[in-house]
Amino acid sequence: MNQQNKAKPEKTKRKKPNRPELPSREQVLAFIADHPGETGKREIARHFGITGAARIPLKAMLKELAADGAIESRHRRLKRPSDI
Repeated sequence: MNQQNKAKPEKTKRKKPNRPELPSREQVLAFIADHPGETGKREIARHFGITGAARIPLKAMLKELAADGAIESRHRRLKRPSDI
């Protein structure tokens, strides 16, 4: 077989998937207020399209909101204190 006649396949660069940005604190609070009683980390991440390692900053934000008293966690569900 003649090696010179073989065409090399072109290498294509893989594009990085578009990662959604982290939602603002106000957006997270609005989502929790709109969905009382059924909102957890999983639902928030799913709603805003956050997957994989991008969930780590989201969880840190939720901890900050809980420390500030903006949300409370009960039985793996997040609620605003006024909703309780």
